[in-house]
Amino acid sequence: MLLEVKNPGDVDRDAVMRPALDEALGVGPLEGLLADDTVTEILVARPQRIFVTQGGTRTESSVGFSSENALRRAIERLAASSGHALTPASPFVDLRLRDGTRLVAGRAPAAAHGGFAFFRKARPARSLERLVKDGVLSENMADFLSACVA
Repeated sequence: MLLEVKNPGDVDRDAVMRPALDEALGVGPLEGLLADDTVTEILVARPQRIFVTQGGTRTESSVGFSSENALRRAIERLAASSGHALTPASPFVDLRLRDGTRLVAGRAPAAAHGGFAFFRKARPARSLERLVKDGVLSENMADFLSACVA
């Protein structure tokens, strides 16, 4: 005998399913944070302790993983996507993801509390003109660099 379950009209099915699919197939609560262009760094200290840096300020996020296993699987998927393995025999990775984001992550036994991850998103390249405007380079240095690569 099958139990028929009806969806109450006020429940957003996508809002319920998206987090479950993200955790099962993707990187869980990190999906939205990695896609957010205003987030420059993400620190996952524990499954339910995720900090984000936006505009130079680090704050604790309202999102978290459902379990230590969910965090470990997400880190393992990210490492595998860059050709690395995160295993008990090799419990630490320091790598670049395809989009240039740097990932430093670990799992037990290297991590005391089971697992951690730190992401630093790649900054977009700036032109020489922008570097001069921002006061990073002098005009003479920009001219010199241009001559070196011409």
